[in-house]
Amino acid sequence: MLVAKKLNATKKIILTVLLLATLGLAGYLVYKIFLSESFAINKPIVVDIDKLVVPKINTAMPSDFLNQSPYLDLKARSSQLPSGRVGRSNPFGKIPFDLLTN
Repeated sequence: MLVAKKLNATKKIILTVLLLATLGLAGYLVYKIFLSESFAINKPIVVDIDKLVVPKINTAMPSDFLNQSPYLDLKARSSQLPSGRVGRSNPFGKIPFDLLTN
């Protein structure tokens, strides 16, 4: 059977101080980040707007590199694969296991 351990007084104090410090820091950060500006009275609203300037993109494809040495030296070395019957006539049919045991 499990028995709950009791904390001694020093551990309780240390844990209480750490909990209060953590909650205080979290409260300070929430106030500083979210609430401090909303309490300012008669604060003018200033919005800086910059024009978005998108440079023109060069989309021209130079084709002069196709007339240079690496591309002119390429050779077609392809071979045709023989066409024939590929696969089974019914791929969803049962596989005859007696053919695999031979």
